[in-house]
Amino acid sequence: MNGLSTRKKLLGLWGSAFLGLGMLLTGCGGPSQDQIAAVADSGASAQDLQMTDEEMQEAIIARAEMIKTDCRERGGKSCEVMALEALADYENSRDFGDLKSAIYLAGRACGGERRYCLVKGDMMYRAWQDGLDIETWLPGRYIREELEQAYTLATEAGDLAIAAEAYHKMGMVNTKFKRFKEAKQNFAMSCKIGGGSYCVKGAEAMADAGSKESALDSYRKACEFNNSSACLRLGDRLYELKKYKEGDAAYSKACDLNDGAACQALADRYTRTGNKEGARKAYARSCELGHESSCFVLGRAQVRMGNLSDSLTFFNKSCESGNQLACQFIGTYSFYKGKLNEAYGTLSKSCEQGNSQACYLQGLANQKGSQKFFTDACNADHKMACNALIASYGNLTTGASLAYARACDGGSADACMQLANSAINNDDMATAQQAYDKGCKLKSPLGCERLAVLDMQNGRYDNAIKNHIKACSMNSGTSCTQLAFAYTEGVGVPKSTAKALTYFQRACKLGVKDACYIVDGKRK
Repeated sequence: MNGLSTRKKLLGLWGSAFLGLGMLLTGCGGPSQDQIAAVADSGASAQDLQMTDEEMQEAIIARAEMIKTDCRERGGKSCEVMALEALADYENSRDFGDLKSAIYLAGRACGGERRYCLVKGDMMYRAWQDGLDIETWLPGRYIREELEQAYTLATEAGDLAIAAEAYHKMGMVNTKFKRFKEAKQNFAMSCKIGGGSYCVKGAEAMADAGSKESALDSYRKACEFNNSSACLRLGDRLYELKKYKEGDAAYSKACDLNDGAACQALADRYTRTGNKEGARKAYARSCELGHESSCFVLGRAQVRMGNLSDSLTFFNKSCESGNQLACQFIGTYSFYKGKLNEAYGTLSKSCEQGNSQACYLQGLANQKGSQKFFTDACNADHKMACNALIASYGNLTTGASLAYARACDGGSADACMQLANSAINNDDMATAQQAYDKGCKLKSPLGCERLAVLDMQNGRYDNAIKNHIKACSMNSGTSCTQLAFAYTEGVGVPKSTAKALTYFQRACKLGVKDACYIVDGKRK
């Protein structure tokens, strides 16, 4: 970016503050005052302003001269504009000469009005960060004293927002120079004037500098200002110090201030101490506030209590917030209920995230278009999906189907699956079901899974359970999960939460992630 375009951008950025300046500095010839003022529009071109390129350049130069004159005569805002312009030149050139100019101009701005001393301090800090030794061109001047003086003057500007920022920056400077006592005082003033957000920023700066006790005081003050994030951080620090009762109070206040993360932290704490009712209420509040992790926890609790239908309310909220494991659970349950279209839609979210079990279930739910999903699942190392994929590649000609039928009758489970695939593609579900039945009897877990799905869809629950038991015994995590659902609800078998958890455990060992969450509460 050349100097002219840089100046145009910066003058445009700050130009609104000088729209009336041209009226004070009337000149003869050159661009009109309106044209000079028009360059304040940073996005405008010469054509947009109905000016020639020459008029545009003259207007930019004239405006720069107006600002330069105002800076020389009055300091303040005009000098700040020029200081920022010089800083932009430094960003492009990395020439310390430009940064020196920026510091000089910021000093004039500060001399004109103390609110701009904040900019002078920032310029000095930038010089210190970039290794510019000011003593080489300002003899007898030391960077820390210059920074402290600039920010101190800014605190006297009569503007509380500027004062709060200046005290905070003074605190940051003092932490860099390891003057922690002074930094603590600076941050305390910033907190007092600026409120909760400055209290939190100061606390974090002190914590980063290794002064945890000072950070604790700042978090307390910010929490008193009803800053929920400060109350949450205060709770964290108090727990680190084993001040659990105080920590609970801090989390509770943050939760009352509608901080979902704090409600969950409080619920986790209650869970560890055995306060089940307190944990339930805190998780429920966190879930209401949109914290999906808490909805997920509540969903798991309902499953373990045998309330599958209630669990779906919480898992749905979690899924809507992007929890793919929750989406998988909902899809698996829809699959169990025989609602294959619903299962297909929900599982797609989880499959797209690389969950092999979700992709596999999509393949089972989508008879004719299963190959793509089995491929995705197989590529993610789902063994059952790889076997299903092999069967899907069978030849669909009449001759091939006859060969599959003979081989299936001869005891080839793989041939039975290929025959079923061929029959499905020809809309011959009766033959497909017979092939699945033979395959299942020949110890094909895929055949038993497919047969059980058809049984569940047609209300043959006893048969479905028998076939899922066979498939589960042949290491089908899908069927083990389906059995867990059946025992949870008492469909085809007596209701038994204990047996349901046993099957969830079996499914988990076979790599079904949503089953693992039900078992151990960990996201894997």
